[in-house]
Amino acid sequence: MQCEKCNCQIRAGFALPELFFKPASPPALICAACTRQFKVISGLVCRGCGKPRVELCADCQLWADQGYPLLNNQALYAYDASMKWFFEAYKFMGGYHLRNLFVAEIQAWVQAPILVPIPVTDTTLQTRGFNQTLGLLGELPVHEYLRCKVVDKPMQSKKTRQARLQSPQPFELAVDQTLVEQKDIVLFDDVYTTGRTLYHAAECLYAAGANKVSSMTLSR
Repeated sequence: MQCEKCNCQIRAGFALPELFFKPASPPALICAACTRQFKVISGLVCRGCGKPRVELCADCQLWADQGYPLLNNQALYAYDASMKWFFEAYKFMGGYHLRNLFVAEIQAWVQAPILVPIPVTDTTLQTRGFNQTLGLLGELPVHEYLRCKVVDKPMQSKKTRQARLQSPQPFELAVDQTLVEQKDIVLFDDVYTTGRTLYHAAECLYAAGANKVSSMTLSR
């Protein structure tokens, strides 16, 4: 089969124990060379957003100065050219199967009693056919405590940085407030860009009485 990123041929190989004693692994979607191009975030990261190589970035300092409790976001991968390719193919070109590039890793990584995925609008769900955040979480148990209070909104990827930061609150509570009160909650989103989406979500949960809200994202 072909690598979905570079179109080279991927040669499948099977070890004898795998062939006879356990189910075969699912076929690779991209080749080993393309897989290595995704950059894992490690070492010093911003304690607010997970950005590499800085203790507290200027963006998170601004959030803190505005009175927002920092999200202590954890991210797996850097948002670089390879990750841009992934999101374009996964979210905007109907590549729902590409969630399998990361879903097993995310399921092993995310540990949260109350995991709240970022919702999408009804229009996005109808157009795209899936919530990309839920897709990445696979079979992990989630709590859909939030919903979009607008039917449609411009895609974040089409907005300027300033437009993203100035966007109005798009979320509202989707469950009874008693489920949120005094709880520690972890938000999950696909990518952390400016933080505006996640801080909107956290603001909604804090208003409902949450004790602490943090976040995790595939990329930063």
